[in-house]
Amino acid sequence: MSKKNKDIHKFLRYLRSNGNLEKLTTNSKNKTEAIQRWFSFLPGFSHMFVENTFKFFNIIGNNYLVFDPFMGSATTAVAGKKLGVNVVGNESHRFLYEIGKAKISPVRDPHLWDKIAMDVLKQAQREWKKKNIAKETPILLKCYPKDHLKKLITLRDICYSSSISPNYKRLVFIVVSSLLSRCSKVGISIPYVSWSHTRIAEEPFSLFQKIKYQIKEDLSVKINNNCNIKIYLHDSRLKNNKIKENSVDLIFT
Repeated sequence: MSKKNKDIHKFLRYLRSNGNLEKLTTNSKNKTEAIQRWFSFLPGFSHMFVENTFKFFNIIGNNYLVFDPFMGSATTAVAGKKLGVNVVGNESHRFLYEIGKAKISPVRDPHLWDKIAMDVLKQAQREWKKKNIAKETPILLKCYPKDHLKKLITLRDICYSSSISPNYKRLVFIVVSSLLSRCSKVGISIPYVSWSHTRIAEEPFSLFQKIKYQIKEDLSVKINNNCNIKIYLHDSRLKNNKIKENSVDLIFT
């Protein structure tokens, strides 16, 4: 067996000893991890997969730079921030790019976040009944109960039109995005819709409060601020001139 193959088998044994290998390559473990849990992306992989890989190859500390060419919901970036590793990545999908930017936001004031989120919720509670959804996209009308859709669209419109600072606005965006699957009456796991899978749709305003509180809890968790995390809205099929040649120690994707 070649040295390369031996190293691969050694790495696989290491991963198996640190968790169920099948679960490491799914997003299931992200649903309970601080910050990672803010948005669950079905095609994603576990934060433990990233962290174990960094540890196996001794990629720890801000002397290293990791590149993720398909950043998705920023699992690699958040794991890097946790371990103090510099991470840079591309994401070509605008929605996922905004999710990633929200997760690596420098916001660290849980009390100010709580106040801003409550102001958004109270405004939505005052305005949602006036919302006209007749011209909304047919697929939305099919996915959500009428009142739920009105509430979701009200929250969306407040998020886009408010004068909240960009970093806090991104957190509001991630809360509203997280409501989409759980407030639907059919099976939704972005970007997938299962029309044959019916479910009881959760009430948007109550769920908004739960996710808002979850983010408040996570903002209180100490993180490593000595590393540099950057996500570019960029297609990895094209060269990103903002990433220097020969600057990367590990590519993770």
